[in-house]
Amino acid sequence: KEALEELRTAVDLRPNYWLNHQALGLFFYGNGQLPEAIDVFTLLTKLKPNDANPFQQLGAMHLAQGNVSLARLNFEQSIKRRANAGAFANLGTISYYEHRYDEAVREYEEAVKLEPTVAAHRGNLADAYRKVGRPADARVAYLKAIELGELALKVNATDATLVSRLGVYYAKVDSPRQAAEYADRAAKMNRTDPDVLYLRAVVLALIGQRDAAVKQLEDAIRRGYAFKLALEDDDLSSLRSLQAFQRLAATVKPQ
Repeated sequence: KEALEELRTAVDLRPNYWLNHQALGLFFYGNGQLPEAIDVFTLLTKLKPNDANPFQQLGAMHLAQGNVSLARLNFEQSIKRRANAGAFANLGTISYYEHRYDEAVREYEEAVKLEPTVAAHRGNLADAYRKVGRPADARVAYLKAIELGELALKVNATDATLVSRLGVYYAKVDSPRQAAEYADRAAKMNRTDPDVLYLRAVVLALIGQRDAAVKQLEDAIRRGYAFKLALEDDDLSSLRSLQAFQRLAATVKPQ
């Protein structure tokens, strides 16, 4: 509460200073207050109309809220201002969820070219390779994602999202023990982050712990994860026949 009051005061004192607005918007985003974060970053795109970053960040917030059309628009606006890996990666994710897998491959490959050492880009590309019938390339990309992720953890061992992603990559190269260890470790590091909790649900689904996966998914949704994205995630396909999953789908409001 005190942090929010200080951030609002900073914005009020210098209403045209973009950095204060960015700090306030990231505060809202980090606390799962997506509508408030979107309002702030919409203003930020007007304060910095030639900067790619606010558009990329605003797109990510719309995507987290499940608003794909607005997310795509902002990612495209971001790339018009400067080619950047974040926008390409997110456009790849949109294409992937819309079953345009060849396009997803191209967009993820652009992200890899721009940021070759980021594990997430390799993992995303691996998923797309699987969809276009390139399993050998997919495995190579998952293994590279694991290699890059482990190196990154040596620099920052507290990155819970990265730990979560490593759990997913290990699951996809048939290493269930490591997958579960990383997923559990990430959830202990951050028990409230919807992305971390969602990725743990993915790991549990991939290694066959379906009942636990549904419970973890419910927690992730309760904390703000967009259920629309979960419904379209192939990694959760094993859960859809479960009554618990169907009950969850029936109780979640459209996002």
